[in-house]
Amino acid sequence: MTKADYVNKGLYETVYEGDQRRRCVLEIKNDTASYRAYCIQCTSMSVFKAESQNVAQIHVPVVGHYETPKDDTRFYCDIDFGKRLHCAMCGMFMSVYFKVIGNKVVKVGSYPSTADLDRGKLISENSIPKSRIPKELATAIGLKAHGVYIGAYAYLRRVYETLIESARKKAEQDGVLAENFETMRIKEKIKALSDYLPEYMVETRDAYGILSKGIHELSEEDCKTGYDVLYNLIVLILEDQEERRKKELRKKDISNAINILNGKFSD
Repeated sequence: MTKADYVNKGLYETVYEGDQRRRCVLEIKNDTASYRAYCIQCTSMSVFKAESQNVAQIHVPVVGHYETPKDDTRFYCDIDFGKRLHCAMCGMFMSVYFKVIGNKVVKVGSYPSTADLDRGKLISENSIPKSRIPKELATAIGLKAHGVYIGAYAYLRRVYETLIESARKKAEQDGVLAENFETMRIKEKIKALSDYLPEYMVETRDAYGILSKGIHELSEEDCKTGYDVLYNLIVLILEDQEERRKKELRKKDISNAINILNGKFSD
């Protein structure tokens, strides 16, 4: 049996399913492998080393506060075992918790949260400034971390729609917006705005249709299958857009500098 990468699994995702779950549990408990993940203390991608250590039958209060209720009533999340890892760079600990449900081993919690790790990875591994990451993309990451893939598709599609609307406004300002633009299908709109959108977005405009189908027709499992591809596509599109923005700023600065030099050295 191949041990699953439980560190990068989303919340409530199945780590293993089958009749060898006991073996899977033992493998996780005894695991000493290294995993690449975002470290919130280093604020960069790092390597986390798994420790051959586990805590059996941990009970975690989830009442939302630490003081004892007047009626002494508590609510508990029953966790079968936990796993601890540490960052090879700063020593920070990461904890992952599991529950055995029937023939499944399910990830039921982690610290830092899966959403925090995914957002950190996005910021550290890509050239998109934190201030320019669309809030819709951050929301999609959070939904994915909780296994809500159809909802994540809806927010990934909103990223597309935001880029299209921004390009539409620029084309309208330049007086080149097609008269029948509003009646066009999305694929046609993307093609019509090709001068204002990232090149790779125009090349892969069929992706919008896949996102729409996921929202209206596909199951959570089907959406999960395609999520990583579509997410990485959108990140690449945003990177292309950021590079284009920076290039336009450099061109503007150089043009201004040329004008100054021309004024200074002209006869």
